Amino acid sequence: AYLRPFQLWDLAKTGDTERKQLLVEYTLEARNEKASGAVYDLTTS
Repeated sequence: AYLRPFQLWDLAKTGDTERKQLLVEYTLEARNEKASGAVYDLTTS
């Protein structure tokens, strides 16, 4: 899942080179609850 879409900026040009900056934020999103585990009610008596 993308948290922030791709953004591209031109940076300072030095001679014949063209430099760019790329910014993106993404994460792994688990949508299948049955494939994951959970621990519940860990109280001590």
